[in-house]
Amino acid sequence: MSEIVTTTIGLAFGLLTGFYFERRTNKSTKAQNNQLRRQLDALRAIVYSLGGNPDAAAGPRGMPPDLPADVQARARATQDASGRVKRGELVSYFVSRGVEVDDVESAISQVCSGGIAREEGHWLHLQ
Repeated sequence: MSEIVTTTIGLAFGLLTGFYFERRTNKSTKAQNNQLRRQLDALRAIVYSLGGNPDAAAGPRGMPPDLPADVQARARATQDASGRVKRGELVSYFVSRGVEVDDVESAISQVCSGGIAREEGHWLHLQ
């Protein structure tokens, strides 16, 4: 009888210990994946801002006339629940489509000076 009790207690302790360490490992792995995802997004934005996207069309230079409207539309489409969008994401989106970084920055400045958005560090807050 005592062998059954001892075996049952050992089995329960083993299962609980295994569950604890498996859960701890999963949390750690998720945290590492989130950190790597953020680092990859930052690197992607840097590469795109340097013109490293091979799919970008090498068209004529100069700001497209409707770029501020396109920036505003993209910002509205990608804003979070509080009305904010990351400035770097806007820049990398348009740079990946062949627009110069300076042109995108100028368009963002025009959107901000028009009262449509305001700059908050790395964020744009839409009005």
